[in-house]
Amino acid sequence: MNQIEIITLKEHDSWPKTEKEKETAAQLSSGFTNSDDKLINFLKDKEILTIRKLEKAGLEIETKQFIGSVRFSNFHLKILPKFFSDNDKNWKNLISCIHFAYDYDTDHFIEYEKIPFEDENENYDLVDFIVWGLVNECNNLIKRGLLKSYVEHEENMPYLKGKMVIKHQIVNDMHKKLQFYCEYDELEFDNIENRILLDTLILCEKIVKSNKLKGKLFILIQQFHLLIQKIPISISDIQRVMNSYNMQNEHYKNAHSLCKLIKENVSISDIYEGNTSFAIPFFLNMNKIFQDFVTNLLKKYYLDLSVDDQKKEVAWEYSGKPIFMIPDLLLKDEKQEIKKIIDVKYKEELLASDLYQIGFYISEYSVKYQFGKEAFAILPKFDETTTDDTYTSTKSQIKIHVRHIQILDIIEQINNDDPKISEWLSSILKENAIFSA
Repeated sequence: MNQIEIITLKEHDSWPKTEKEKETAAQLSSGFTNSDDKLINFLKDKEILTIRKLEKAGLEIETKQFIGSVRFSNFHLKILPKFFSDNDKNWKNLISCIHFAYDYDTDHFIEYEKIPFEDENENYDLVDFIVWGLVNECNNLIKRGLLKSYVEHEENMPYLKGKMVIKHQIVNDMHKKLQFYCEYDELEFDNIENRILLDTLILCEKIVKSNKLKGKLFILIQQFHLLIQKIPISISDIQRVMNSYNMQNEHYKNAHSLCKLIKENVSISDIYEGNTSFAIPFFLNMNKIFQDFVTNLLKKYYLDLSVDDQKKEVAWEYSGKPIFMIPDLLLKDEKQEIKKIIDVKYKEELLASDLYQIGFYISEYSVKYQFGKEAFAILPKFDETTTDDTYTSTKSQIKIHVRHIQILDIIEQINNDDPKISEWLSSILKENAIFSA
């Protein structure tokens, strides 16, 4: 094969299906290298997807709940969401969905039309679209002026600056060193906020496919390198900064959100051993994206009650040890009393185990709080024929109302600043409302 084969699948899908695809699979498997085998094992160990090499010839691919891409020596595998169709409008809305899930300000959603992909005849990965957002944010920060912070320095100097550190100056005097040991603060660009950006930009240059995007990243890296040290940054470093924004650095929030998104979902391992001919796998867990998307949707647009997410409470005790329950969302009134329980599931329909789990939440919380024996389950709408319904237990009459939502349609409403989102959310979270969007 002269050209790299591109295989595009949806989540929870399999390949090959047709005879032609099986012939392609046989050709691809015959060209596998040791690096490909290591990559296959890595993806399996991380439970991202499964690729099985058949005994005679060929291979089988099974995807899970992850979307993203990975490149092997002779083919490129892309995995898209179930609800996705490959067109410009949906690409824009998908990226907006991911940004919204990661609490990226809706005022700063990237306009897809501004991303210059139409100039290149290439197939793009999900990560390229996300990194364009980071490039835009970094350019905006540079135009505004990068943040300066006071950085503390301690060093020997030929003149007195700041204050003299006596204990170190005594050592200088003993060794007849004609210098002052000074401690002073200096206003610099080399701070944690900017180090996060530089470290992530360097990572992005290794994982994107677009040559134009690589060029933009190279320019940004050179600009940052002149002012900022390259220091490895962890996800916990980013989270620590994001938890403590103030008036001076809060305009970095969107850029840092994208840095966190990229670093959390890049799969780095020792399989590469310095070989840069393979792109680093980049995958997003749609279960988590949908969970965070619904959480932020309710927090920002549901006005009837306050939203508390992932609240841990003791449900069981065993040998003196607590066992916790963690419902997805609890809706509370002004007295902080629970009025509604919401569980978020990224699946086509609820399983029996889901019903038992939600039913247990209802049973436990209804003892302490006075609300009807009901809860809501929010699921994505994959099919236009899907309808909302209610599960009712035969003895206790516990009710679980299932609500399906159209992710891309909601994102389009958010992008258009539609004022009816709050009204719609209020309507679907009522017991007798059978309404889908």
